[in-house]
Amino acid sequence: MKVLIRLSTIFAIPIIALQFILFSFNTANGDMAQYLIRYSNVGRLGPGYFGNLVDIGFNYFMSFAHRFNLDYQGFLILCGILIFSILIFVCKRYNADYFYFFFYFLFSFFFIEAVILRQFIASALVSLAFVFLTEDNKWQKNLVCLSLLVLASSFHISALLSFLYFFSYKFSLRKLYYGSFIGLVLSYPLITMALPIVTRLLGAKFALYTKGIDASFISFLAKAIFALVSILLFQLLHDYFVKNSQFYQAKHQKLASLALKATLINTLSMPLMLVNISFERLLLVPVFIYLTTIAVFFRMKAPFTRQRIFIILLIVAWIFLAYRIFVWSDMKYTTFPILTENLLWGN
Repeated sequence: MKVLIRLSTIFAIPIIALQFILFSFNTANGDMAQYLIRYSNVGRLGPGYFGNLVDIGFNYFMSFAHRFNLDYQGFLILCGILIFSILIFVCKRYNADYFYFFFYFLFSFFFIEAVILRQFIASALVSLAFVFLTEDNKWQKNLVCLSLLVLASSFHISALLSFLYFFSYKFSLRKLYYGSFIGLVLSYPLITMALPIVTRLLGAKFALYTKGIDASFISFLAKAIFALVSILLFQLLHDYFVKNSQFYQAKHQKLASLALKATLINTLSMPLMLVNISFERLLLVPVFIYLTTIAVFFRMKAPFTRQRIFIILLIVAWIFLAYRIFVWSDMKYTTFPILTENLLWGN
């Protein structure tokens, strides 16, 4: 058992190194020009130059990097060190399998995350925050968790969704299932029927902001199928952890419960697509909670039953669907350009 764990850790090293390199030297980023301008402006005008609190934590982090005279490339490397250190720490605290965590990260959400720098940092901080909540329910740990969630939200506004995860323990699974069903049912009618009305009311600026919304039924159906598969997967993982409690500690069971409730809350929040908050952006908030749950499942050697085999097959299907729906659909700035146009071996 120990030999297998060590081999898994060794095999994870090149995957982590590859992801770090692709992230820290990524030039195939559609937002890179904006980030370069923003980084330069923060250096000249200070972290408050935007004049509002949106992403203010990210501005202060850039200002911190300027104190060490780092150029933008150096700032990306600093971000990479911060992010991957957090993810390795999270895996360690949950005794999660490093190889499965980073392998599935590479083939699911990684290329989207690598483009969205602010949300990448925010999602890592969200996963770190819930380490304290699942390990212990003392008020000190709750305060640390909430503080980290506030910090994550200061890097990317999508992390505000994580506060619903924090308070989800007050709601039964049945209520969350009802809420997710309502959100799923309402999301398509809202996009197709209410969006034109809202656009006329709010004017041209809102129309420009929402013009990229894919309101097709096929797009909605694909996201709905992924949401349902996600709910099924994390419900089965939660039940499996509870059933095999001799292999999975209390913190692992809390982690699986958190992953399931986060999935239900994300599905409940699908109508937010009405204001161009895409479903994939919602999925990226708890992505590391998802991957940690899966990595814990593989690390703990519970009996190899039919249920375990079915969960493994469902994980593979979940990863394939995520890649097919949310990566292939936006190929221009995500998958292959990061490999072919990277600073290390591209133009």
